[in-house]
Amino acid sequence: MSGIVMGVGDRLRKLRALTLVAAGTEDIVIPPSNALALVNAIPGAQLAQFSGGGHAFMAQYPRQLADLINEFLAL
Repeated sequence: MSGIVMGVGDRLRKLRALTLVAAGTEDIVIPPSNALALVNAIPGAQLAQFSGGGHAFMAQYPRQLADLINEFLAL
């Protein structure tokens, strides 16, 4: 499992909490593929990718991220 520390992957597969993974598609600090690896490892996890977003995508898209989080928490 690329990007996920050995041993952590097994614990992630046991996670049963609702999980939202958000990432910028242009993050040069943490590769966007890591977000996909997390979503694939956590059962039922949801992935939100912010097109063109960098490592600080939350500062680039504050309203969109806030809306996404509010919608996720309203489930």
